Amino acid sequence: MLHPDWIKTLNLDYLSCVENKRLKKLLPRYRGQHLIQLGAQVLDCLTASPIPHKIIASTTPLIPNPHHHYLQSAYCDLPLASDSVQLAILPHILEFDQNPKMVLNEIWRVLADRGHLFILSFNPYSSLGLWRLFSSNATVFPWQGHFYSPDKICQWIHALEGEVKHIESFFFRPPLQNIHYFKQLEWMERILPWIIPYTGNVYLLIAEKKSKHFKKVALNHRRRPIRINSRIYLPTSRQWHHD
Repeated sequence: MLHPDWIKTLNLDYLSCVENKRLKKLLPRYRGQHLIQLGAQVLDCLTASPIPHKIIASTTPLIPNPHHHYLQSAYCDLPLASDSVQLAILPHILEFDQNPKMVLNEIWRVLADRGHLFILSFNPYSSLGLWRLFSSNATVFPWQGHFYSPDKICQWIHALEGEVKHIESFFFRPPLQNIHYFKQLEWMERILPWIIPYTGNVYLLIAEKKSKHFKKVALNHRRRPIRINSRIYLPTSRQWHHD
């Protein structure tokens, strides 16, 4: 049976383990000087990142840790310079914030050109999303959150002129409290990713920020004709042609 506090016990441990294990494999590929993670729950996998300066931003006070720098701030008004962070991680932030688009816009502001954004979110197209539809208590975590689909997050990223580089999902078992039945369904983690790969309870979306200014300059340079001595020249990468 489903326990109302499932996320606080067995499923929380499993969810944290799966997310950290996956990110620990990905983080070494992303380099830079500054990393920011939103949320009070610090991810263990951050130690795998080669980025030296790690910032944990939370709306509530945090216990100091010598490996990270802590920042107490509203997520939609971060006291950081624009284009200053190479990697941003949002673990289950958007589905529980009252202004998710404002949070996304703000983290996009501080993200540097060619910087990357990791979003971990609960998937509405999953067994967890199905459980949420039939939940009798919408005020209990995580049912009180808004489960945004990957398509919706992609729309928001594209509106910011970003590029979605990768989407995957995991944790395919239903959120059962009974540890015996939960273990009996371990086969679902091996089989379902091959059959219905985007129906895991959690999905990871990776997006890249690309400078709008540079793209426009390159486009104008290719297409704009130049008039010299009453002749119109069309520039190419190697030579000049005229009509």
